Amino acid sequence: MSRLNYIYITLAAIAFLFINGGESLSQQLSTPVSVHLPIMLKSLDYDRNLKNKNIIRIGIIYQENFRSSFNTKNQVINIAKELESKANSNFQFEFEGININKSDDIRDFIKTGNYDVVYIAPLRSVNVENLANILRQNKILALTGIAEYIIYAIPFIVDLDDNKPRLVIDLNNSKLSGADFNVSLLKLAKVINTNND
Repeated sequence: MSRLNYIYITLAAIAFLFINGGESLSQQLSTPVSVHLPIMLKSLDYDRNLKNKNIIRIGIIYQENFRSSFNTKNQVINIAKELESKANSNFQFEFEGININKSDDIRDFIKTGNYDVVYIAPLRSVNVENLANILRQNKILALTGIAEYIIYAIPFIVDLDDNKPRLVIDLNNSKLSGADFNVSLLKLAKVINTNND
């Protein structure tokens, strides 16, 4: 392959990724579910908009035919049950799987699910940016263990910082999603402020 052909192919690949920005390829969790889920659930204690709730309904957005996604959903449910027995939160949590193929499918679930929060498992061939927009319009906070999803306006992630798990909160998008985090939590997180105007 000539150098010129190699450059053309490389540029074409970059263009494809740019044009399909929100179309997630298979993404990987930045930390294991056993690490980031307890952090996420405990963080919900610091959301003032949830303080009057006893039960938090969490939808797990996943794809049954995508093994990594399906396994992550099962891990979330199993680990949540273990955490519930330790009673380390102010809330009780109800989890429900939301099996989707395209982000548009989420609209029907949102109408009937009455979710307070959603957890997003690894997704394949789904427009994550569109998914984030739908959740934001419905005032539902989205959590994920996939660091790359923050660029698609998923507002609450756990990433690695110096090999340690750390919260990353998109403050503007979290507020647009209905969250109101206490300053004590924000001091512990890496806070970014995306402008969606």
